[in-house]
Amino acid sequence: MTRDFQATSDFTSANNGRGDNEVKKKSELNFDLRQLRSFIEAVREASITRASRKLGLGQATISHHILQLEASLGVQLIQRNSKSFALTEQGTAFLSFCDDTFSRLERLRGEIGSGGFNAPTIVAASTIPSAYILPGAVAAIRLSYPEYSFRTIINNSRESIELIKEGRADIGIVGRSTRHPSLEFHRCLSDEIVLVGLPSMPDSITPGELKSMPLVVRENGSGTRSAYEKKLSGKGVLPGDLRIAFECSTSEAIKEAVAFGIGVGFISNLAIKNEISLGVMKIIRITGVSIKRDFFIVHHKNRRLPDAARELIKVLKK
Repeated sequence: MTRDFQATSDFTSANNGRGDNEVKKKSELNFDLRQLRSFIEAVREASITRASRKLGLGQATISHHILQLEASLGVQLIQRNSKSFALTEQGTAFLSFCDDTFSRLERLRGEIGSGGFNAPTIVAASTIPSAYILPGAVAAIRLSYPEYSFRTIINNSRESIELIKEGRADIGIVGRSTRHPSLEFHRCLSDEIVLVGLPSMPDSITPGELKSMPLVVRENGSGTRSAYEKKLSGKGVLPGDLRIAFECSTSEAIKEAVAFGIGVGFISNLAIKNEISLGVMKIIRITGVSIKRDFFIVHHKNRRLPDAARELIKVLKK
């Protein structure tokens, strides 16, 4: 795919009637995708320096790309001074255009790579939603829309949110929400995080007793880990007080480690129902501690969602 992307009416029409600073009408605008990427990352990071590190380009290159765009468009996109980094009105419109452009390019890449133009909707999901929420939702959707298909990218919540930011996934299902100007979060399901151990372990412990127990944990960035660390900190048990014996990246690995007697572990109640019913593990209650957390649907505000993604949101909200 060529790096030159020709844009004619999309951005120009979005800025008609803006007074003295309106975009000059051009018969054709030629954008280099590298320039667009530099602009997007500079805005997301609110810093030329951080955008430079993320893209692996020099700060002068990032600045030059943005200046080239402004010269081509005939407007100022970013208000820059030593204390602030903000988009102009025209810059906001152009950012929407850039996001939409890369979203379309990513979708085209997937469609071409799949050998057809009925590409699957890409869902970025953390481990619990991918295993215990998404399959039932997809099954319900396909009863009415058998032509819809989905592909899951499984990461922790933080990484899944990044995929949505970057336009590499259409929709996400995650165990945490963040504030970001380009993202929209919808609460879709509540869950309880419980401490589990072998059947021989006590039925309940105090928060203080947890400090002496070997613990199996998820990696940093996990929504599950963030939820219980926050709750325990409120009870005087800080993350540094815990005796971490084993760190892993999936709920299944947590269950296996607990089953082998490595230690106790925090896990979603959704993931442990079968083991509890079989009596191979037990829930250990922590006095005065109840750990609730929500799951969220996340998508990009400025990108058009595929029909299948919009249907998935409807089902998950129910």
